[in-house]
Amino acid sequence: MTFDADLWAEYNRSQASRSGVRPLLATALEHAGPGAGRVALDLGAGAGIETAALLDAGWSVYAYDADETALAGLRDRLGGARSSRLTTVAADLESAPALPDADLVYSGYTLSWLAPSAFGTVWRAMRLSLREGGVVAVNIFGNRDEWASRPELTCLTETEARALFDGLEILHWSASTFEGESYMGLKRWHLIECVARQ
Repeated sequence: MTFDADLWAEYNRSQASRSGVRPLLATALEHAGPGAGRVALDLGAGAGIETAALLDAGWSVYAYDADETALAGLRDRLGGARSSRLTTVAADLESAPALPDADLVYSGYTLSWLAPSAFGTVWRAMRLSLREGGVVAVNIFGNRDEWASRPELTCLTETEARALFDGLEILHWSASTFEGESYMGLKRWHLIECVARQ
């Protein structure tokens, strides 16, 4: 994964005050059902807004991020009973240990930062971790994204992205192109998102 520690630490600090969860997670939770007694993975947890929402919904959560400082900040903010259901893993997804079995796998705005040489390995690990009936929710940069020419990123055609979900029941699919803000300024987005069930 492309990891500039200072840039991502700055980004995660800026996200810590974001209100509300990303729409992709809200959609995933609608389909996944109650979290009590079940396990969720947050791959690329960053500031932990989505991790906290999963904990609030009763899930036990494994939060993965290469920014150890962001994970420490998340643990400090949580406290109480929620923190007893949280496991943080400070690791780049490319070098993370095997993923535990899970009922929900969520990764928002993270997977495309994997190098193309690592993307397939991480995706297979995600699919293998998903229990029967479990839900996976991800978004990926498409090949018409402004950053698609960057060789260190994984940006897929819509056909390539849909093939990732072969054998799964697609519950939500969206592919859109638009001009919008990113942390690095205005850009042309091509964003593919999917929620699917094992």
